[in-house]
Amino acid sequence: MSVSVGRARIPDPRALRSGGSATAPTGSSRSGSAALLPAAAVLLGVVVAIVAAVATGGISIPHNDGWSYSRAAQVFARTGHVRLFNWNKMGLVGMFIPLGPLGASVTVQQCFVAALAIVGLLAGYDVLRPMLGSRRAGLGTLVIALWPSFGLLATSFHTDIPAFAAITLTLAFGRRALDLCSPCRLYAACLVGLWGATIREQALAAPAAVLAAALLRPETRRALGLTRILAVGVALMAGLGAFELWRRGVPGGGAPPFANSILTTRLVTAQAGEAWLTISLGVSPAVLLGSRPLRWSRPARVAALLALCGCVASALANPPFLGNYVDRTGAYASAYLGSRPRIFPHLAWDLLIVLACVSGALLAGLAVERVRGLRVEVSLFALLTLLGSAMEVGQGTALFDRYMLPLALPAVALALLDPIGLEAIGLEAIRPRLVRVAVSAAAGALMAGTALLITISTLVFDSAVWNAAQHIVDRGSASAGYVDAGLDWAGWHSTTGMGESPAADAEFGIYRRDAFLSNHQQCYVVAASPQRDVGWTLVETPRYRRYGLFGAAHLYVYRTAETPCHDGGGPSRRGSAGPRPIQ
Repeated sequence: MSVSVGRARIPDPRALRSGGSATAPTGSSRSGSAALLPAAAVLLGVVVAIVAAVATGGISIPHNDGWSYSRAAQVFARTGHVRLFNWNKMGLVGMFIPLGPLGASVTVQQCFVAALAIVGLLAGYDVLRPMLGSRRAGLGTLVIALWPSFGLLATSFHTDIPAFAAITLTLAFGRRALDLCSPCRLYAACLVGLWGATIREQALAAPAAVLAAALLRPETRRALGLTRILAVGVALMAGLGAFELWRRGVPGGGAPPFANSILTTRLVTAQAGEAWLTISLGVSPAVLLGSRPLRWSRPARVAALLALCGCVASALANPPFLGNYVDRTGAYASAYLGSRPRIFPHLAWDLLIVLACVSGALLAGLAVERVRGLRVEVSLFALLTLLGSAMEVGQGTALFDRYMLPLALPAVALALLDPIGLEAIGLEAIRPRLVRVAVSAAAGALMAGTALLITISTLVFDSAVWNAAQHIVDRGSASAGYVDAGLDWAGWHSTTGMGESPAADAEFGIYRRDAFLSNHQQCYVVAASPQRDVGWTLVETPRYRRYGLFGAAHLYVYRTAETPCHDGGGPSRRGSAGPRPIQ
């Protein structure tokens, strides 16, 4: 319900308190344009990335941490047994067991993740629509699809996208369970949430939020029954506990040593600032479109001003973002030996930092101004996820930018909730609205370009390194286990996966975790930049184009001082090389 004043539409406050849509687009033309937005999100966030992965050959090789997950999927596909490689601190197995025998193919694995990315976007749209209306929910979904690492994650066998899909599906089922007081939908929400927790424990926040919302809403609590809600919660925790007890007994179920060695107040505040700037950058187009700070309350303005000071201070004192994917040299650059060429010009990178600071300030103001307009389960999910991230930091665990992806959903909901309606077209609203739309569109174009740049440059580099290493093996110069070509190659060809301690006789200067991966006597090394280690001889400099079609760059292949280069006649894990990179 809304009240018309002139040509502007002001929402009924009761709709906001109940978590309903403040305004709903009307007319077939608006409905048609709104339907195009989720399709555009799928196209830009998933289809473009898949095309890039196929064109570069990245669709058929493991990426970054995915070497461990892909190997586990292959083992299960071929033997029916679950075996991990000490490179996971999450549930994981729920991601590859559904694939069954199809999991033997790396290409199938990564296409499966792409399909889940589509499911996650459409389910996210379904979660946003009751709060925002179709048009703004479509815009919010498009912004999520332009998250800088979304496309690259959608074409990699990582846990982030499957967990995101489980979270959005859980919230979608949960919304129907709460509104319709449906026990079956509540069971479905918790089952999907439990499946998500077997992939990544972070997903547990979604069913927990739905159950907590059912307890907090009097009408839902009366209709479903307190005993039933509590019983479902107990069953959920029992299922998760049983899974965790089983997982701890699975061979190779340990985690890599990514923990921060010393926990300090500075470290905690630095990670908090970097996390906030990472989220703010990812949802900046929605924040700029939906913010009207001149109409905010005084507490919201004060929060925005304080957040602006904090964002600027954090960006000046620390790396601006959490890193791992959003980095000047591309995604997970530290997983390879040498320094990769920078993919972002100075001006573009500085612009991203400024955009993140402005968006971070506005997002803080929006949180104060509009948080009561969110649906209860969405607010609780955001709170539980933030608390979980804080606990991880408190335990000394390093956070990465991709861990923040689930928070994009409540963030865009806050940004686009707009209690006075984006559809207002009174004469006094035309000019500021056009300015907001133009600035938001510019930010959206910048984020689309950023995501495309990260996706293509990383896929091209990964394929170039993999092919250079495979060429060494194919010509008989060394067995695959004696070639260091970064984390994905070294992990994929390691004998047992991650070891408990590094080898004492590891070759100095190679990728620093090879010593843990039973690949400690490398006689060939593929580096991203020239190396000057004693006894290393430059063999060749393969050429690649870091932006796919342009931007000439070179890799550097070295022969080290190590004498053994083969397994002594035994079989070696060759892996599956992807197609050659674009020339």
